Amino acid sequence: MSTNPENQSWKAKEHVVWRVKGDLLVVLDTVSGHYYTLNEVAVELWRGLFDEKKSFQAVLEDIRAGFPDAPDAGQLEADCRESLDYWVAEKLIEPAAG
Repeated sequence: MSTNPENQSWKAKEHVVWRVKGDLLVVLDTVSGHYYTLNEVAVELWRGLFDEKKSFQAVLEDIRAGFPDAPDAGQLEADCRESLDYWVAEKLIEPAAG
């Protein structure tokens, strides 16, 4: 499945919790018991979308600014879309209503 994040607001599902400690972010699915650790870029994507409630494009701009050595803009966007697709497939996030 390919997401279209520019036109979609996202929310973490109710059974998903996360904690940040320093540069580390751990996501826990309290139903399955699975946990996920995110890399630096994925941490910024998750926090931007779910803690700061920013748009996908705004988060991408923040990531580009914060990680000047990140891949080119197209690759960075593709990587972020891939993360969203994975989180949807793992039932960690869903489109927000409205």
